[in-house]
Amino acid sequence: MTIYLMIALLVVASLGLGIITFAFQQLTHMKLQTTDKLFQYLEQSGVYSRERFSHLKKQDVHILSDDGLRLCGYVIETDPSSKDWTIIVHGYTVSMLISTQYIDLFQSEGFNILLIDQRRHGNSEGKYTTYGYYEKYDIAAWVRWISHNYGTECSIGLHGQSLGGASVLEYLSIVHPNVKFVVADCPFSDLTQLVRHQAKTVYRLPSSRSCPSSIKY
Repeated sequence: MTIYLMIALLVVASLGLGIITFAFQQLTHMKLQTTDKLFQYLEQSGVYSRERFSHLKKQDVHILSDDGLRLCGYVIETDPSSKDWTIIVHGYTVSMLISTQYIDLFQSEGFNILLIDQRRHGNSEGKYTTYGYYEKYDIAAWVRWISHNYGTECSIGLHGQSLGGASVLEYLSIVHPNVKFVVADCPFSDLTQLVRHQAKTVYRLPSSRSCPSSIKY
């Protein structure tokens, strides 16, 4: 093997590794949207406002994930005597602020509400998004937190949007008996196909190199 061939192979290998590394970073560490941008979207859509949120009676809470991350949320007690709760889980690159659009829906039905920031989003800690793998355990920790602080007889529902929808569906594999319903709003149905689509259409990468043939949890 000549030195030139060796150099060429090293260059090709380096490019391949670079593509995979770039795809991984983009898929798990995408830039997060700012608070201003989220409120701008909510206000332009007419579903919620910064002023309403600032005057909303809420309690700042936090827990530790099973792997030691500080996870943050807000408790909104619609009726302190009620044992009906909903945990609202947001999508990728946003935060619990985007979940405010569902507050009126659940308050009108008498639910107390827990808005949460998923790991790596909002005020919660974390370096990577894992598309439900670790997030489902974070949801389990929040379910335990409600049961511990508000009673084991609490009836809990989950509402997840986009990535949040996928996270709550993943959680069903380890579901607590107090969780009585799940609303999964536009989750992905196949993670492998999602990654291939993102790699090919969003980042213009050759999907065969940036994504394995299948992704299993």
